Amino acid sequence: MIEHLHNLVRRCARSGLLLDTNLLLLYVIGRSDPDQIGKGRVAIFARSDLTVLEQFMAHFHHHLTTPNVLTEINSFLGQLSGNLRERCREQLRSDIEILAEQHVDSRRASQQDAFLRFGLTDCGIHLLAMNACLVLTDDFALSQYLDSKGLAALNFHHIRLAGMS
Repeated sequence: MIEHLHNLVRRCARSGLLLDTNLLLLYVIGRSDPDQIGKGRVAIFARSDLTVLEQFMAHFHHHLTTPNVLTEINSFLGQLSGNLRERCREQLRSDIEILAEQHVDSRRASQQDAFLRFGLTDCGIHLLAMNACLVLTDDFALSQYLDSKGLAALNFHHIRLAGMS
């Protein structure tokens, strides 16, 4: 498994890393207020996951996202209250400056066979994965689907288990 992970990183380091919504949300919230990790929408993560994620991200020249992923994150942050929401949105604003946002046409994404199963955001991710970037997700079904299509995808839990960062 570890060799497979290293091969994917080497193969995709220049083309970039695309974080799925939950992982980019972990990144934004964790950098805003690490005490929020393990709560709410990022309840499935531990503080150590943020460190693993940041170290893994460092292997890639570009960090990609889509407008759909950013919109989902913005909506989740809107559910936070007061000062925390403002701090997280400030972090998101800062992160948007360094993310390579890739537009995916919604009409094209919705025409994917997997649209009914995965929805608009994940089908957009699927289309971007065709450009040889690595998709990092905590969604087992999505990672398996992308892998079955011969695309570069990793489940974050595999990185955790392998002790790779």
